[in-house]
Amino acid sequence: MAALAEAWLPPMMGNSAEQRAALMPELRAMVAANSRESYEDQIAALLARPDAASALRAYRRPILLLAAEQDRWPPPRQHQDMRVLAPKANCTSSTMPVICCPIGVRSL
Repeated sequence: MAALAEAWLPPMMGNSAEQRAALMPELRAMVAANSRESYEDQIAALLARPDAASALRAYRRPILLLAAEQDRWPPPRQHQDMRVLAPKANCTSSTMPVICCPIGVRSL
């Protein structure tokens, strides 16, 4: 899992050595706390998930799409594409890495 963390996390951290130094230890620990099987299951679920375009088009409540400017995994352009689909979405970007955790999420 350590090798995974070293390959997977840096593309989300941007170019600031200070930001990486501040965030990487906790993020490495988060990755290390999971098993390889758990990671593989998550990737399989992501690859098999249905396209969300119709859900975004139909959703009528406000949505905040937050992108990290230097994130290469889901680049800001991907968030802009979702913004076009969602009638009430607002898309903004951050110079800091964005780590999202859903709170009180209900199904669409």
